[in-house]
Order: sequence, then structure tokens, then C-alpha cells
Amino acid sequence: MAADYSPLIIQARADIISYRGTAIQAGTHPNPTFGYESDKVGSSRTRNYQGAYVSQVIKTMNKLGLQRAVANMDYLNSQLALQRTRIEV
Repeated sequence: MAADYSPLIIQARADIISYRGTAIQAGTHPNPTFGYESDKVGSSRTRNYQGAYVSQVIKTMNKLGLQRAVANMDYLNSQLALQRTRIEV
């Protein structure tokens, strides 16, 4: 019963799920940002601006691969932590 209902084991299982999601997300490319911006359009007959903008972060030098490798190692360490917790309980 202790192995099934121990809060430490339940937390370790939840950590594995969390680290798995982080490992999946770590190697994905950042999303672009699109938007529209305006400042005091048509007020006081002064020079105003308005327009659209696009922004994209481009990661180079295998940074995404390195981030995924780090996240995968955290995922593996969380699995080991679950095993250690089971042994301790």
C-alpha cells in the first residue's frame, strides 16, 4: 500500500510527466510574433505612426538540440528519482 499511496511516489510520477512535456517542448522553434501598432493616430495634426510588425527569434549553433539534450537528461534523472523513491519507501 505504501508504494501505491505514498505522496513521495505520487510526486515523483508527476515530475516524470512534467519533465517529459518539457523535453518535448525544448527542441521546438519559437513562434513568430505578428502585430499591429499605432500611436496617437489622427490627434493634434502631428506626425503619427501606425503599421504592422513581424518578429521572429532564430536560434543557431544547434541551441535547440542542446536544449533538447538537457531536457532529456532531466527526464531520465526524474525516472531515476522515482526508482530511488520506491526503494526508500
